[in-house]
Amino acid sequence: MKTKKRIIALMLSATALFTSVFSVSIPAQAATKSKTINGIEYYYVVQNNEVIIKDTYVESNNSKTITIPSKISGKSVVAVERFSCWGQKPKTLVFPNSVKRLGKTKKAGFYGSIMYSDTNDFTAFGWIGDGAKSLETVKLGKGLITMEYNPFPFVKNIVIDKGNKNFKVKNGVLYTKDLKELVAYPSKKTAKSFTVPKTVKTIRRNAFVLSKVKTVNLNKVKELKPDAFYCSSVSKVKIGAALQTFTGEAFTNCKSLKTISIPKNSKRYSLKNGVLFNKKKTRLILYPATKTAKTYTVPKTVTTIGKNAFNNAKITKANLPSKLKKIDNGAFSRAALTEIKVPSKVTTIGARAYEDTRINKLSLPKSVTSLGYESFRYNWDLTSVDLSKTSLKAIKKRTFDGTSVKSVKLPNKLETIGEEAFIGTPLKKITIPSSVKTIKSYAFFNYTMTNLTIKGKSTALSESVIYVPHKYNDEFDEYGYEVTITAPKGSKAQTYAKKNNIKFVALS
Repeated sequence: MKTKKRIIALMLSATALFTSVFSVSIPAQAATKSKTINGIEYYYVVQNNEVIIKDTYVESNNSKTITIPSKISGKSVVAVERFSCWGQKPKTLVFPNSVKRLGKTKKAGFYGSIMYSDTNDFTAFGWIGDGAKSLETVKLGKGLITMEYNPFPFVKNIVIDKGNKNFKVKNGVLYTKDLKELVAYPSKKTAKSFTVPKTVKTIRRNAFVLSKVKTVNLNKVKELKPDAFYCSSVSKVKIGAALQTFTGEAFTNCKSLKTISIPKNSKRYSLKNGVLFNKKKTRLILYPATKTAKTYTVPKTVTTIGKNAFNNAKITKANLPSKLKKIDNGAFSRAALTEIKVPSKVTTIGARAYEDTRINKLSLPKSVTSLGYESFRYNWDLTSVDLSKTSLKAIKKRTFDGTSVKSVKLPNKLETIGEEAFIGTPLKKITIPSSVKTIKSYAFFNYTMTNLTIKGKSTALSESVIYVPHKYNDEFDEYGYEVTITAPKGSKAQTYAKKNNIKFVALS
């Protein structure tokens, strides 16, 4: 039964995400077109009379070398955002000189990879499959100008036209032309150690994604971008005196990370029992994922748990200090936590702060004023949520998506319940306080809801807030119940119920 509910929860999430997210991934003003060339279907948009390839589908091209066309329908191809290899096994991918940009831009808000396929090895950068895994070499043209992150997490060799004025390959690693930024370290390089050249000041996002390198000397690097070592096999990192900008996000999903070393008399960092802090120990930066302790007591001086600080940690309990004020984005994501106690001075819990942990109940203090999106997503064991004491005004997108929440208490100052906030949960009933102004799409979209009580007369409900069984087939009768909305007579909720043919009961 539990497995079935999890599957259904994921199906609901996927349905809602496809509708609400995928539909806006391509700008509305740019119509998507498609054209098949040499067995590859290209999905593209035309902007300023130039072609931007959004994605591809390899239908029947079994070539070992795939060359992206320099023109489609007579217009120059200037950007490639993704290239999918569904079941194919290319070894070489060649980009024409016309391509100026690879991957998506920061403005687009998504850092995905060029290559992905359709098997079940999923990462934040796309699907890793046979087509992608077979790739050995990418050849880049002389026209390439922009590549904000490493979009090639599956290659062994990177080759670039000698005439390119923006990038350079040295010992198989891709840098900016001036050797000040490390852009891409091929994941299939077999070296066990790597010392970053002294000229390099920045390591870009995804630069070492999936790399097999075990030991890295950062040398004179000043800045590590988020996800710089995403899913890499790195186990030892030597931080140089120059490093200034750095959070635990740089080592997201680095499950082999064991040792961090810093310079003697470092002015910026300190270590205690292998855990990295800022110099004054007010911010906990990184707790290595290989540490085996089940309980960890954070030092009393700490006021902030940094981004992704405990990502994938094996601890089941963290004793947090009374001075703690902020639990940043991803702080305990994928940790083995089974219980949490948030101190009374914490005001902010960041996005994905406790995503995919093992906690079973949640009660937050009055001091909490902000919960980031997806902050408790994928906590399958979480059944009870009490937010009634908090000062929250908003529950953001997908905060409790993928949980087993059956009981929820909301704060009386709450104003907004975000998209998919409780999507796929086994909630049967919930009472919305009169302070709530808006309930956004798919907020309570599940197969178990029987009663939605809304105390406010002016509370607005967006489209598809709840699942309405009679609108669909009886395929999920085991979980589908008739829904009742209980609200004041003449309320916006009554109008919503009438419009969607939902049973309405006037609130007495």
